[in-house]
Amino acid sequence: MNDNFENLKRWLKEENHSDEISRLIDKKLILNAFLNGLELINNILKEKKIIKKSLEEINDINLLKKIEKEFFLDPELHKLNARANGLYKASFSFFIKFKNEASE
Repeated sequence: MNDNFENLKRWLKEENHSDEISRLIDKKLILNAFLNGLELINNILKEKKIIKKSLEEINDINLLKKIEKEFFLDPELHKLNARANGLYKASFSFFIKFKNEASE
């Protein structure tokens, strides 16, 4: 995995998200799945020219929510998320939560 989402990785490790994460069997596996999901989402958004560099550069929560909504309106991406049992939607939602808390 490359060095994208370093701030998110640090936030996940440093902040107390035990209520959400502790229910998960293997935190590292789940965190890696979330981060890999975000990497894929980020790459798809760049390929589709919806973003230029990275989701990390976007701090406007409303814009992130709009991008998320539009992303999953695409039938192929909706199917991709369904095949991954909602992993991509969860990854995007958790990223928005991170950005929202980081901006406070």
